[in-house]
This record gives sequence, structure tokens and C-alpha cells, in this order.
Amino acid sequence: MATGDFQDLYTRTIYAAQRDPNVAADVARAKEAVNEAYLSLCDSGPQWSFLTSQGTQTLTTNQTSYSYSTIATSLGVSGITDVLAWSFGGPAGSAPGHYARWEDFWAIKQLNPSLAAGVPHLWTTYGRSQVEIWPKPQSGYSATVLAMRKATELVNNSDTTLIPQGWVTKLLVPAAAAILLRQEGGSDAVSEANNHENTYKAVYEQFAAGPMVFSTPVAHPTPAQILLPGGLKGTSGTFLELAQRVCYEANQPSWIAYNLTRAKEAINAVYRTILDTPDPWDFLEREGQIELTAGQGTYTLSSIATALGVPAIRQLLNVVNDTVSNSSPLEPMGWPELESLTKSTQDGETNDVPAAFAMWDGKIRFWPAPNLNYKLGLYYIVGTSELSADSDVPVIPNEWVHEVLVPLAAARVLYQSGDAAQIQKGQLLEGRGQSQLKLMREARAAAKNPTLRLQAPRFSADLPGSYAQDWYF
Repeated sequence: MATGDFQDLYTRTIYAAQRDPNVAADVARAKEAVNEAYLSLCDSGPQWSFLTSQGTQTLTTNQTSYSYSTIATSLGVSGITDVLAWSFGGPAGSAPGHYARWEDFWAIKQLNPSLAAGVPHLWTTYGRSQVEIWPKPQSGYSATVLAMRKATELVNNSDTTLIPQGWVTKLLVPAAAAILLRQEGGSDAVSEANNHENTYKAVYEQFAAGPMVFSTPVAHPTPAQILLPGGLKGTSGTFLELAQRVCYEANQPSWIAYNLTRAKEAINAVYRTILDTPDPWDFLEREGQIELTAGQGTYTLSSIATALGVPAIRQLLNVVNDTVSNSSPLEPMGWPELESLTKSTQDGETNDVPAAFAMWDGKIRFWPAPNLNYKLGLYYIVGTSELSADSDVPVIPNEWVHEVLVPLAAARVLYQSGDAAQIQKGQLLEGRGQSQLKLMREARAAAKNPTLRLQAPRFSADLPGSYAQDWYF
């Protein structure tokens, strides 16, 4: 008889309960009491670390569902009651497995139900009998699984428990003795049973306070989908990817449509605010060429934008006649000024080479009206619209999008919550975004060489020192 095996446990229980080891009925009841105490301890609330088992589960190509019984067989155990961790094997650099609650797992999966097979990344459990993984494996990868073993009844005298050797008799003998004595009834037996139960409880508290409890899986199905499978993430720099990052900054699951919608609205609000300021953003400057029709001097800006292949023209900075050699840029004028100087609506002047232009009410007029089909080179500020499709890319330079647009939009989302802690975090993000916006303005909306020297070659002639490499605001 080895210390801690089944025979040792039920024999100790018989003596603790002051029963006769030579009476078959007492021995049988003691065995039942030991098993009841053992299984009850293993099935109690905590997930005991002594029940954990790690092994390898080979994945089948395109198969996403694996039963607990199949996993138990792969781990070489009789059964499992739960899966604690699931790490997918794959090419070097593959992401580890991320556990998601079933409702989150389902929502994420629905983002792209037809996602092509790849390296699985997410996993969940349901029904206490099944593991679901996503996306479906494209190959027979090996997954490392940590699971909770199912404790089984002790049958043979030499059977041992899964409880650590140093604790097994101290825990199970008083618990089993209490069970056995209560079956007897009577005040003396019940009193003695209570004494054994108190002994068990004292040992149990010490046992449970130690490193015997394993934490349950923590739901962390990616921060804002940054760690989701490639087919579920927004392409870097796109509207969808930015909205996902805003959700992440605002501590909101980005696989929920409502959260994504609010994030997109906040992005557009910040986006319009930045682009509609009077800052001379150099990334909005464009150049292109159009052809005037002989005899036609007035055009809508929308038609000019269509000819240039852009959504809109916000401001026309300069116009040159590319058909006439060595011609000076056309003179920009206000509409009243052009009318006053030319009186063109009254005098019916002849068509000629355009020399000036004026813009008003969504139109542009070239004067005089062209006598030929001239090609004009335009230097202009492009008009922008809100982002709408997930694949849309903002015109703000990529190096500033994440530093400016994301924190400012996340701050707006957080402000909507009304929660003091959320508002405080929003203020921190607002400060970060505004400081980066200031740097972006200095980098992309400030006069600097060589532009400034071309426009005013001697602008700094009377200033001390050399300003050749400086920027001016």
C-alpha cells in the first residue's frame, strides 16, 4: 500500500471514522466516500492547476470545430472539462491564439464569413464540449493546447489521485470521514463529522490560497482588430483601419458595427475640421492641364475638376497658357474687377489669347474668351469630401494620420460617453493630437525654401545671418 493511493485513502478514512476495516460494507462505503470527496474537490469552483494538461492537437485543413473528446484523445487523457489556452503553430512570426467570448467570436467571424483559409488566430469554446477556431486552417498545423483534465473515480487499490502528493491525505481523509460519519446519523456521529469537516476546511483554505488555482481564459480578441487575421483587418491607412484604431484608443470593441460607425463619424468630423481650416496645406496642392474650347470663356468648376480627374477644386492658385510659348501666367482677378476693367458683357470684344481669370459662384471665367483651343496648366488646391467607403484613404499624409487624426477622433468618441474616466482619457488624447497637429502645421502648412525664394527672391535680404535652411510662419 503506497501512501496516497486509493487503498491508503480509504483505509485512513475507515480509521478516522472509527469503522471496522474487516467489515466489507464499511470498506465499500469508505471507498464511496473517498471518491465523493475527491470528485467534489476537483469539480469545485476553482480551476485547479493540478488538473491541467498540455499537449498537441493536429489541425485538419479547413476544419474549424474540434470536440473536447477529440482534444482529450490528442492529449492522452481520459477526458477534459475545459480549454484554457490554445496557441496555433504556423509560419515564423504567426500570432498566438486569442480567446474570444462566443458572441465576440461570432461577430468577428461575420466581418468576413468567406475569409480564405490561413493560419488560425482566434478561438472560443461553446457548450462545454467544443472548440471553434478562425480562420479555417490552410494546412495541418499543430496547436499547443492547455486543458483541464476530467478527474475519474478511483477503482483499483493502486489508483492515485491528481492532487499533489503532499496534500492528498490531508484533504481527502477528513472530507471522506465526515461524509462517512454523516451517513451513520446520530448526534455523536454528526458532531465528529463536523470536527473532520472543520479540519478539511482549514486545510482547504491553505490549499486554495496557494499556486493551485489556474485563471480562466481572458477574453482579449485583439485590440481593435490590430491583431486579427489579415483578411479581417482594414488595409493600412484606409478608413476602416483608422476606425479600428480609434475604437482601440477608445477601449471599444471594433468588431461591433455600432462602435465602428461612431468612430467613422468622429474621424470625418476631425478630418473636415483640419482640411477646412485656412492653413495652406501643401498636400492639397495639385497641378494639371485642361483644354479650353474656342469661343467659350466661362466654365463650371465641377467641369474643370472632372477634366482634371479630381472630386473638386477648392481654390485656383495659378494658371499658365501651355500652348503659347513664353507667356506670362494669367492675371487672377475678382469678378467685379474683371467686369469693371473689361466691360465685356457690353462691348462684345473679340476672342483672343486669355490673359486673366476670375472665379465666382462655382464658375470660372477666362478673359478674353479663347480664339483657339488653348491648353492651360492649372495649379490649384484640391477640394475634398468625407471618407465613406472602407477602402477610402485620407489625403492627409500617412505619417500624420495616426498621430493626428486617430487620437483626435478617439477623444470625440470618449467625450460622448459622459463617464468621467473616459472624458479624462479623451482629454489626454486631445492634447496628444493637438500637439501633433501643431507639428503637422509647421511641417506641411508653412512657407519654406525654395517656394518662398521663388515667390520673393529678396524677402530676407535685410535680415541678419543666413536663413537659407529655415522655415517661416
